[in-house]
Amino acid sequence: MKGEFIKIIEGCFYEFTLEGELVLPSGDKYFKLSDPNGYKHLLNADEYRFYNLTKGQKINCRVDHINCTGKIFIEPEHPIYKPGQLYKFQVLGYDTIINKLGEQEKIVILKDHFGNKIKTSFDWSEKDLDELETRVIRIKKGQIYVDAEPQASCFDEIIKNAYHSFRISGLRTLSQKYEYYILKDDLDRTYHLRTKYYQKYFLKPGQLVRCRMIRGESGFYFEPDHPFYTIGETYAFTIVCRTSIQKYPEKETPALELQNDYGKNILLPLAILGNHDAQKETIECRVDDIYRGSLILSHKKSPFELKGLLLSL
Repeated sequence: MKGEFIKIIEGCFYEFTLEGELVLPSGDKYFKLSDPNGYKHLLNADEYRFYNLTKGQKINCRVDHINCTGKIFIEPEHPIYKPGQLYKFQVLGYDTIINKLGEQEKIVILKDHFGNKIKTSFDWSEKDLDELETRVIRIKKGQIYVDAEPQASCFDEIIKNAYHSFRISGLRTLSQKYEYYILKDDLDRTYHLRTKYYQKYFLKPGQLVRCRMIRGESGFYFEPDHPFYTIGETYAFTIVCRTSIQKYPEKETPALELQNDYGKNILLPLAILGNHDAQKETIECRVDDIYRGSLILSHKKSPFELKGLLLSL
């Protein structure tokens, strides 16, 4: 590749070029995109059929995730909606579902600019609304996710990296897909905590939980206390096996898989270890931080970040 290499970071936007289309024997159609470094990526064309994308077009895309094989997951900017903004949606109807707690949960069915249906949790009492103003909180694979019962808007009062106590009042489902814990502070203000990242924390409604408020690339989020690990402490991690990792756009490098009983296993690059350490059954690492339930570790004096080097459960 000619020119200066541009580092691709999760959560940031980059300009991609649409180079054409690819049709598989199954009939599935994909857009072929190239990133700022010239590497190729595929995007399901059907999921973005309302975006009016054309060959040669420059597309601003958010890098949602880079997995341990180096694959990049991107999300093009929506032509109408932006996460974090309020919009009015037409109300198509109401319904009641059974959530994962086995409880009844009221939802509202909305329609976006292109006529797509959006289902989200909404505690309606009367079915008399023609439209509803709600905040777009996420866009994934071209689909809009909204929150009709938004969080508290008092985040400036919450100190960054300080600890705050909340009570889990229940669960909420967005578009019948993304599930959140509902947190309440002592003034009965509402906040959200994504359940996906804390499956092995065994959090339950009615439980008190202590959280740090952290501001990330796409806004703020809360990080609950880990049930076992403490930031700043050193622990012995069991070495499961030797494996390899691939971070965009580098080639595969040898690594150790470390056991983590409270989340996804961790991949540790062998390059930062001595031969003696690599032969042990366990290895001592310091917990430098915890990000959405994932451990960020350092070994001896060589810090390394393991966010994004996590295996599927």
